Amino acid sequence: MNFIIFFLIAKLKWKYHKYLGYIGIILALFIFQVIVFFYIPWTSHWVPSFIIYPFAVVDSVAILWILQTMEKFMNHGVLPNPPANSENQDNEDINN
Repeated sequence: MNFIIFFLIAKLKWKYHKYLGYIGIILALFIFQVIVFFYIPWTSHWVPSFIIYPFAVVDSVAILWILQTMEKFMNHGVLPNPPANSENQDNEDINN
C-alpha cells in the first residue's frame, strides 16, 4: 500500500521531474521504502487496518513534507534549475 501512495505522490509532484534534485530525492525515498519493506521483520499474522493506517499516514505526510521542502529550495534557487529552454524545445518538437 505504501508503494501505491508513494507513486501517487511522485506523480502529484511530476512537474519537477526535470530537476536533478527531484529525481535524487524520489530515488532516495524509494530506496528507503524498499529497505523498510524487506529488512523489517513483518508478522505473518493478520493485522487490523486501523493499526496499519497510522503508519501509512505518517509515511505519506513525511514524503509530502520532504517534497514540499525540496520545492521551497527550488523556488529560492538553492537547488539547480533544469536546462534552459528545455520546455520550449519540447513544444517546438511537437509543433514541427
